[in-house]
Amino acid sequence: MVANGTQPNCIQGVVVWQHGTWESLSNGSIVGNPFAPDGRIQVQNPCARQSNVITQFNTTLLFSSWRIFSDPQRGPKLQLYAFDGAPLSPMFLKANPPNMLPTQTLSANSSVGGDGTRGAAQENVARIGWMALLTVTGAVAGVALLL
Repeated sequence: MVANGTQPNCIQGVVVWQHGTWESLSNGSIVGNPFAPDGRIQVQNPCARQSNVITQFNTTLLFSSWRIFSDPQRGPKLQLYAFDGAPLSPMFLKANPPNMLPTQTLSANSSVGGDGTRGAAQENVARIGWMALLTVTGAVAGVALLL
């Protein structure tokens, strides 16, 4: 969510969804390789001319390091660190055994119209993607995680 101090009724909502495979490097870092056709960013802004825009998104992620430890109140916790060493939001165990969704490309068509409109394939991807909300980072530890 992005606040708007001058117009409090114009809060902007942004959802990023991406999934793919990951690779563990010899230096302990992790690279997330997305399935390029499936990544999406959805931006909702009630005060914009077009209030709901969905566009494709494809970014390879580098996690410089990671660790798993036990949080006394919430259990197993995955802490990932960005390419520059900054800690990312921690993730907690959601399902055991893993419930990995999805593990392959979902999009039959890799385009979203410039006006944010989608065909049937994109509509299906959006429905599955926003419900699952699993990212490459969720797949890193081999467990389904909740942000």
